[in-house]
Amino acid sequence: DASGVNHLDATADHELRKLAGRYRDRGVALLFVNVDDDVRRVMDASGLTELIGRDQFFATDSDAVAHLAGPREG
Repeated sequence: DASGVNHLDATADHELRKLAGRYRDRGVALLFVNVDDDVRRVMDASGLTELIGRDQFFATDSDAVAHLAGPREG
């Protein structure tokens, strides 16, 4: 949950890129929840959003969990 993050600088962007790469190499999904609009704009502008995947951002924890759970049968 990124609700406590209100700023993203170049160092944070760089570290998130490294983390995203390591996770991707291991087949681990990196999800972001409740990202501040200003932070998201910085992520969009830097290309970080595209690197992570636009479909990996969620408004709520419940939305992220539902995404991970996948479609339900029934």
